[in-house]
Amino acid sequence: MIPPEPALSLGRTIQLYLVDGTPNGLILATLKGWTGSVLLARNSTLSRLLQRPEAARTGVYILYGPDPNDELLPRAYVGEAEEIASRLPDSARKRAFWELAAVVTTSDESLTKGHVRYLEARLIQRAREVT
Repeated sequence: MIPPEPALSLGRTIQLYLVDGTPNGLILATLKGWTGSVLLARNSTLSRLLQRPEAARTGVYILYGPDPNDELLPRAYVGEAEEIASRLPDSARKRAFWELAAVVTTSDESLTKGHVRYLEARLIQRAREVT
C-alpha cells in the first residue's frame, strides 16, 4: 500500500516589529492575512507591554521561564482575560519563575470571553501533552 502524499505546506509571512528597536525589548509578531497578534515581553519590559493598546483587549497570555524546582525544565502558566492589562500583572506577581510573557489577541477585537476560555483550555491541554 502506498502512503498518502503529505499535504502541501503553504508558506507564511511573519512580521516581527521590534517596538523598542532592539531584539531584547518588546516584540510584536503578526501573520499576513491574520487579525491576531502576539506581543512578547521580558520581565523587565512588562510595564511597557501593559501600556500598549493590545493589552486593553481580550486575549490569552503565557508566562514562561525555568521551573524553580529544576532549572533545566521549562515552566509555563496560561491565563485569559477580557482585558489583559487588568489581569496579567497579578498573575505575573504570583509567579516569580517567569522570564517571558506572550500575549495573544486580535487587532479587530473579535475575541470574546468564550473564545479565550477555549484557547486557554487548548493551550493548557497542549502543554500537558508535551510534559
